[in-house]
Amino acid sequence: EERYRQLRDSAESARDRRDARLQLARIAAQQGHVEEALETYEALGAKSPHDDVIGARALWEASTLLEEARDVPERVRTLRTTLVRRYPGSTWAETAVDALAAEARERNSPEALRSLVSTLHPDIEDTPVADYLHFEVARELETIDASDDARKLYQRQLRRYPDGSKADDAEWRLAQLHLADQRWSDAIELLRRVAERVQISWFAGTYTSPWASPARYRLGFLYLTHLSDYERAIAHFRQHLSDFDGNRLTDDAAWGIVEAHRLAGRQQRYRDELRTFVETYPESRYAREARERLE
Repeated sequence: EERYRQLRDSAESARDRRDARLQLARIAAQQGHVEEALETYEALGAKSPHDDVIGARALWEASTLLEEARDVPERVRTLRTTLVRRYPGSTWAETAVDALAAEARERNSPEALRSLVSTLHPDIEDTPVADYLHFEVARELETIDASDDARKLYQRQLRRYPDGSKADDAEWRLAQLHLADQRWSDAIELLRRVAERVQISWFAGTYTSPWASPARYRLGFLYLTHLSDYERAIAHFRQHLSDFDGNRLTDDAAWGIVEAHRLAGRQQRYRDELRTFVETYPESRYAREARERLE
């Protein structure tokens, strides 16, 4: 503690002086001096620039200290909403959004979740965390079965922030809601967009969406099982095999091709695809079924 006090008073760098104050606040918290720690934390978060990591972290640590020390949820919420407004470009702002959304969800209150967006969004609408706020609140709305509210919020997010960091995730989640409601055309439009995000860079690996593979597979499965369009189903399954060779859904897509030919009544092609499947995917969970059908 004494060394940090010396650093606070003598360091040439303002950042070093602020970091020393942050460490002193932590020491005060460890010693049980909650109000002293909170005073330092809140002072650090009060006047620093909006891109200041120390100020953002100080407000987050103040909120967690208060949450652990006593039952004052309103003050905890105030600290976290202040953090989001004051440091919207910080990863700590995203952490605060997570906590605020989770707390509203624990109250099982769609109104509290909707209010979180309406309260915060006007102050952060042109910042990176606005896209994140929409997505996290919509996701929490899904968990309490407020699907209509979640759908509207995902749609608003995609209208306002089509290139946001969570847009890809929002399109995937919204597609799942459309599928659950059997809104096939809406689901197909979203799944196509996600499935086409396959991009390989020679110097930086892959930019492929984590949802591109399941989206392409779901397109094939939808045409196979619900729309009975076997040619389109096969086309999507083959595209999956082309884009995602060795993927965990590879044998599922190959099996989808087998089933499409069976359902289309093409007996010879069906037998040929069964043989190909057994030879290509001998360890697949479908392999035993394929062998039995051939026999």
